[in-house]
Amino acid sequence: MSEIRKNNQLSQTRIDEIIRNNPDVKNCRDRKFVGILIKDNRPISICNDESLIEFIREFDSNYQIPSDKIIHQLLAEAYNQIKVVLVKKFNEEIISCSITTDLWTARSRSGYIGVTCSFVDNNFDICEAILAVQYVPYPHTGDNICEVLHDIISNWNLTGKIFTMTTDNGSNMVKAGRLMNELTRLPCTAHTLQLVVGKGLLPAEVLIARAKRLINFFTSPKQTEKLLEIQKRTNHINNNEKKMMNTFE
Repeated sequence: MSEIRKNNQLSQTRIDEIIRNNPDVKNCRDRKFVGILIKDNRPISICNDESLIEFIREFDSNYQIPSDKIIHQLLAEAYNQIKVVLVKKFNEEIISCSITTDLWTARSRSGYIGVTCSFVDNNFDICEAILAVQYVPYPHTGDNICEVLHDIISNWNLTGKIFTMTTDNGSNMVKAGRLMNELTRLPCTAHTLQLVVGKGLLPAEVLIARAKRLINFFTSPKQTEKLLEIQKRTNHINNNEKKMMNTFE
């Protein structure tokens, strides 16, 4: 039995060596790992997470997480592959569609624009696809935003197919929508509602400030301790009163 067990261990060792030295197996596992980043919207920095590395090594102590360079290459390949599929779907199934776009400033103080396309496919299912999340150089004027949007739309072969564009109410976005004569700009309902609520609360600013000060006063550690002490005294007095009432009865 010991000889059989030893032979089995040797066979498993050889299999592990073959798998470890097989570039196709390594490439497949690297792609699966990149798939986690894509499907779960995880940052590349998780490659340095100690707990993740320990978890992976529990299953295969010889597997090395791909380097940042390899990950970027695989991400680019995945993007190019899915782009071909999406462009084919757009050409075959989109007669008209809408886009939603937003411009924001990242922590690095760089500007980025995001564009999402919404359409109904041949099965009458509502579909969404992110067309771009890309850097926009300063200044973020309406003319520059319009030019960037035209490039993105042309890049996805959607020229002439977009009939509405939803944006916030920023003056640069309003101007960009006005410059894009081939479509209609729609203001974002949520952003408009936020502005309405904000302006509606202006007359109540003094009252809100007083309410915040009152809340902060009673939620401070010092006042919390006092309230607890008063509550204990009140309960003690109530218990004494109940005992006295029971005595008289």
